[in-house]
This record gives sequence, structure tokens and C-alpha cells, in this order.
Amino acid sequence: IAAIFGVYQSLSGHYPWGRLLHPHAKTLLQEVPGLTGRVGGAGFFYSRLTLAHVLLFPFCWSLSLGLEPYRLRTRIWLGLTAVIIAMGIFFTWTRAGLVVAAAAALLTVLLGSRRGKQWWRALLVLSLMGAATLIFVPQMMDRLQASFSGSKDWGRLTIWQTALDLTSQHPAAGVGFGNFKRDAVDRIQLQVEARRAKRFPAAIDYAHSNQLTLLAETGLVGFFAFCLLGLLYFRSCHAILRDLPADRFLERGFARGALVSVAAFLAAGFLHDTLFHAEGAFFFWFTMGTSLALGKWTGRSGEMRS
Repeated sequence: IAAIFGVYQSLSGHYPWGRLLHPHAKTLLQEVPGLTGRVGGAGFFYSRLTLAHVLLFPFCWSLSLGLEPYRLRTRIWLGLTAVIIAMGIFFTWTRAGLVVAAAAALLTVLLGSRRGKQWWRALLVLSLMGAATLIFVPQMMDRLQASFSGSKDWGRLTIWQTALDLTSQHPAAGVGFGNFKRDAVDRIQLQVEARRAKRFPAAIDYAHSNQLTLLAETGLVGFFAFCLLGLLYFRSCHAILRDLPADRFLERGFARGALVSVAAFLAAGFLHDTLFHAEGAFFFWFTMGTSLALGKWTGRSGEMRS
């Protein structure tokens, strides 16, 4: 429903019930940078980025469940659901979301292929879809070209450099959790004045990258602890998926979708603050917890606790 709502918003520029859901918002739909007059779908959220990141989870779940040997009717409905959600991600016009969703689809098919021979089909389908998108939706090519324009993306480059500067000065423990904005504002303001810009073209709450924010605020200690948490999760979830009985369609599909969606969410976090916004963070931690809880069917729950 959120995906369909987002597609409607992007095509019409209209946000029904928007003032009810976000009464204090100045603008309900955000214009996409580089696409004049085009707004990105936000679903029930305020940000199009949030919708793109949240939709990664149901996209991976529905696609993964569709690879299980359900009845044909069920698989068709699951496939249709995945297509609708993919459209929702597309009409957010989020570059990282599109790329990550395509990679997640390919990885899901690879993990769900029992014979390991379906990868080329998935790659072919994704390539054809990508080519058709660039041909029939010329705005997307403009959007991708904007990614390589330093004059338009200098704000993000500046905030990344500031995060690295703070990390180099406080390498062990960082500047303290939640203190990035406090220590970055003055530094970034100097860059704004040097460029003679009217204002900084981005928010400075975080570093526009989960990894760089963690490095700046928690240092190498916190950053490596988070990386270790991710490695342990993928190891445990993959073991659970491998040991789940073949007739556990729902559990296997969910575990596979969870593994891929968490990886996709973390990948998108290289370019966005996905971990520091409550809506996306909820899905992230919920997915990790529930997928690990599937270990009770494989006898691995004790191993995960240890």
C-alpha cells in the first residue's frame, strides 16, 4: 500500500492526508534534485529516502518467498507484490535505493536457486529492466549523471571530508555519540564561506553515511564493534537458513529475505543516514531479531546466545 501510494504521489504531486500525518511539515513532497518539477514518492512518510529504505525489507521478503515452491497462484501474487514494491522504490527517485534494490534482487535469486544456475537469468532480466528504464525514462539518466557532478554534490563531499577529519583527530573513541553536528557545523561553515555559497545544501545532523557517522562519533572502537555485529549476524543467519527444513517455506523465505534486506540496508547506508532515522532503524533491528529467532527450529539458538 505504501509503495502504491508513493507511485501516485510521484506521478501526481499530490499527498492525500498529508497535513493529517505531518501537520508541522512545511513541504509535504520533496522535489528531486536534478529533476525539475519531479517529486519523489514518500508513502506515509515525510521523506522519499525513508520510503526507499523501508521498502527494501518487504521487497526482499516478497521476492524471497516467491522463490519457495508454493502453489503457482501464491507465487504469482508474491511476484506481483515484489514488482509493485520495486515500482515504489523507483518512484522515490533515490539513486542508491535503485542500485541496492537491483543488487538485492540478484543476490536473493542466487541464494534461492537450488541448482545455482538461475543467476544468469536474473542478471539478464535486471539488465533488460535497467536498459528499458534508461531508454523510456530519460529523467533517470539525468538523475544518474547528477551523481558525478561535483558542483551539485559538493555538500555531501564536504560533509564526508568533515567526518574523516573528526575521525583523524579522535581516532579511538570519536567525538561522542550524537555530537557530530556540534563539532561539524563550524568546520562546514568555513567551507560554505570559502565557496561563497548562500547556505550549505544539506542537513548536518549526521555525516550522510552510517559508517562515517559511526567513525566520527564512536571512533574505531565503535565502528569495528558494529562491523563485528554485522559479521556475526550474517554468519548466524546463513547457518539458520542452511539448516532450516526444506518444507519450512515461510521460515526459509523470511530468513533469506532478512539476510539480503539487512545487507541492502547497510549498503544503502554508505550514502545515507539509514541507521539514524527511526523508521528505517526499526525495520533493521526488527528483521535482525526475528530472523535470528528462527534458530529455535534449527537448534542453533544456544549457539547464537554464546
